[in-house]
Amino acid sequence: MGKSATGKSTIINYITKRNSDFFSVKSYSDRPIRENDPNDINTHIFVDKKFKKKNVLSIYEDKTNNYENWITDDCFHEEKINLFAIDSISFIDFYTKYNKRYEIIGVYLYLDEKEREQRFKKRSSLPFSSEEHLSHKHLDDNKTPYIMINITNKDISACVESFDQISFVHFRK
Repeated sequence: MGKSATGKSTIINYITKRNSDFFSVKSYSDRPIRENDPNDINTHIFVDKKFKKKNVLSIYEDKTNNYENWITDDCFHEEKINLFAIDSISFIDFYTKYNKRYEIIGVYLYLDEKEREQRFKKRSSLPFSSEEHLSHKHLDDNKTPYIMINITNKDISACVESFDQISFVHFRK
């Protein structure tokens, strides 16, 4: 989990291609596909605003840009370790509701704001926001358990190596 443009989906995509024990969860979204982000179609099932939502587990409303993302039971793979790109507010909601039903381990990707802003502007024409409401401090305030990985100035291999160290301890069957 993390703020926009921290590389959540990129890292998940990389991990799931390397290791068949992991599964990339696609959430539903009624926002437009990002034109400058070819990976966007790998992380969401895009539907139109009239799409009927059934069996919703968790929903995120972006009131500024007028769209919603949500997940249902059928988004998950029962036999694999599910990796889900999510923000901290949605994670707290999901964890609070379902931590007894599922084994949930939050991994927060921290990226310094200058690097995050550069990444954000490459993929979006929307105005950049500090997204302080999505920071790890929100998780701390809610006493929600998570593991932080600082990915500032790291390439994809180094990020995945950090994740591998965590997954070896927490995710292995």
